[in-house]
Amino acid sequence: MLLQVILPIGLAVIMFSLGLGLTVADFRNVAKTPRAFAACFLSQIVLLPVVALIIVIMFRLEGMLAVGMMIIAFCPGGIPSNMLTRFAGGDVALSISLTAINSLIAVATIPFLVKLAMLYFMASEAQSVSVTRLSFSVFVITVLPVALGMIARKMFHRFISRLEGVFIALSTVIFFTLVSIAVIDNWQILQNNFQVLGPAIILLIVVMLLLGGLIASAMNVSNKKTRTIAIETAIQNGTMGVTVSGLVLLSDGGLTPISLPSALYGVLQYILLVPAALFLMQMARNTGQ
Repeated sequence: MLLQVILPIGLAVIMFSLGLGLTVADFRNVAKTPRAFAACFLSQIVLLPVVALIIVIMFRLEGMLAVGMMIIAFCPGGIPSNMLTRFAGGDVALSISLTAINSLIAVATIPFLVKLAMLYFMASEAQSVSVTRLSFSVFVITVLPVALGMIARKMFHRFISRLEGVFIALSTVIFFTLVSIAVIDNWQILQNNFQVLGPAIILLIVVMLLLGGLIASAMNVSNKKTRTIAIETAIQNGTMGVTVSGLVLLSDGGLTPISLPSALYGVLQYILLVPAALFLMQMARNTGQ
């Protein structure tokens, strides 16, 4: 019962901190760069779940681990993408806008896609998943906090500007706390499956980083925006993945193995993408682009 409260509140705090950094102008920014948004939408919203499904089948993941892999693929980008975009010399304003827009889109897509994944990989458990309940839950802990964060920024701009860093730090603490809970609750299962699950997640991150960049480049997006889209595509909201996993299937003893892929993805994306972002930044400096 405690985790059923902690998980949603934790994600709500993170989404509130995202809202604190947003303005209406950020959404207009996406409209001014339709090709960049189209490239990100195609790579992250459309192709990412397809690539994840292919990898799940390739690595023969089953049951909860398979559904968990699909859940993290259904999630939007997270706040870390904004930080890594800055490291890579990308378009930070665009990154923030894409994170916000994709988070809103996810409210509509996640419940239906999770239901389909459950029907495919865990048919016996699928009936317990209510699309309506999941949609409402995701809305309350994502869209509502973002909107409240934007309102708070608008009404108390000077005060909020001093607290924004605190909320970002708090978001990081919450993320690693949830990851730790997921790993501790399923430590034995993680040990037994890490040799398969680890490489599967690493492959997904690397493929999406490359695919996001290639699609943006093919659509004649500028180099700066291409780096942004590549990172945005590879970064997923691990906290949302763990939270959605808990909403889908949470046992009395804590988080089930369905949360493991999101938790592991959230850690591995830092390990892989921080060096990648620094490499992209060095390339940008060398080429002047």
